[in-house]
Amino acid sequence: MALTRRQMSSGVNLKEEWKRLGYAADMASATVVRPPDPDFVRAYYLTSADYGISAIGLRRLKVARFSEVNDPFEAFGVNLHNAETRKLVRKFKDEYDSSTGLLCFTSNWSNSMIWSHYANKHKGLCLGFDVRRSKVLQVEYVEERIRRNLNHTASISKALQVQLLRTKASYWQYEQELRRLIELSGVHREQGLYFCLFDADMELVEVILGPLSELPLWSVAELVGFTNPQAVVFKSRLAFRSFRVVPDGRSLIGLHHDAVDETE
Repeated sequence: MALTRRQMSSGVNLKEEWKRLGYAADMASATVVRPPDPDFVRAYYLTSADYGISAIGLRRLKVARFSEVNDPFEAFGVNLHNAETRKLVRKFKDEYDSSTGLLCFTSNWSNSMIWSHYANKHKGLCLGFDVRRSKVLQVEYVEERIRRNLNHTASISKALQVQLLRTKASYWQYEQELRRLIELSGVHREQGLYFCLFDADMELVEVILGPLSELPLWSVAELVGFTNPQAVVFKSRLAFRSFRVVPDGRSLIGLHHDAVDETE
């Protein structure tokens, strides 16, 4: 799928556009596509090839549950120093988990650990979405757990609830996580699993094949062109001078070579 003139420009101009909107200077897609409208944020979902192809074809993402994610400290970011606090926080997590799930994204796909942990060791896909900014929580990474005195408290305040839902330990910081909370009652359920459909609040705009992906680029581009025609498709590669994952200029059909640093 060729990138259109509207979607591309010189690499320098594109990088400046991304920087003006507050994105990181090393934003992986900044030499390939334009940033989203200010009301949206670009968020990336890494997954295996099989699930990625299914998500593209069916236009949906599986909703995770707080009780199932790989960090057992999710929603437990407060210091559980006494039994009363532990009881209250566990009650909050259990009740929240029964009604609400989440979609987990990264704000930048250049970190090789992300590909190793979530995209089948670089063989999978990265799906880039424009997600409505008002629906996105940016995860905060902390060295110590939140200290709150919850003794003799009947419930957790709304402010603390939000803080618990976005707090993780600092060693997860490499993920640069963004998350969208999903009410389970409003999404599709299938065989006990919940799925959030692509919609006006979450539009697929990029599909990036992993550096070790064996999927034919043309085949993925054909599927994307049929189900998500607004999205662009390209392959990534391991950088030459750093430990980053970067766009593979050879896969950027129609893109001028000066837009991508082929020596990176």
